[in-house]
Amino acid sequence: MNGWVDASMAHAADVVITCDTKGTVSWSSPGIGKEPAVVEWQTENELSNCKGSVPGKDGVVPIRVTVKGTEKASCDGEVTDHKGKGTISWSDKTTSKFDEGEISESKSGGSGDGDFSETIKSGTMKGHTMEVKTTGTDSGHPCPGERKAELEGMLSIS
Repeated sequence: MNGWVDASMAHAADVVITCDTKGTVSWSSPGIGKEPAVVEWQTENELSNCKGSVPGKDGVVPIRVTVKGTEKASCDGEVTDHKGKGTISWSDKTTSKFDEGEISESKSGGSGDGDFSETIKSGTMKGHTMEVKTTGTDSGHPCPGERKAELEGMLSIS
C-alpha cells in the first residue's frame, strides 16, 4: 500500500471501520483521452485487513465495493465532475447502496490518486459516510486510450 494512505484520512474518533482496498477501474471506449472529456467508469474493489465492524453486528465487515459513474478526465491533470452509484457487499451477505462524489482526483500519464466520499443510502450502516483513498496505476496501455488501471488504497466508514 502507498505511504500517503493512512488512518489519519478521517477523524480517528469517528471512524467505525477501516479496510485495505485492491481492485480495478475501467473506462468505457475510447478510454481516457489527451483532452478532458466526460467518460463512463466502473470500479471493483475487494476489501481486506478490516479493523472494526458494524455496530451491533460483531464481526460483520464490508468485503467488496463496486461503483459505476461518470467523470471528466484526461491523461494528465485534475479530474472533475466525478459521480457514481455503488454497492457494498458485507460479510453477512447483506448489501448497501451508496452515492459517490469526489473530494480530489488527478492523473499523470493515466495514473493518479483519488479521494472519494460516499453516503450510504440503504441497508447496513445507512446514513454513515465512507471515504476511499486510492492510487490508480495504469495497466500498461499508454494514455491516451487507457481503459484500465489497478487500484490500491484504504476505505474508512464513519
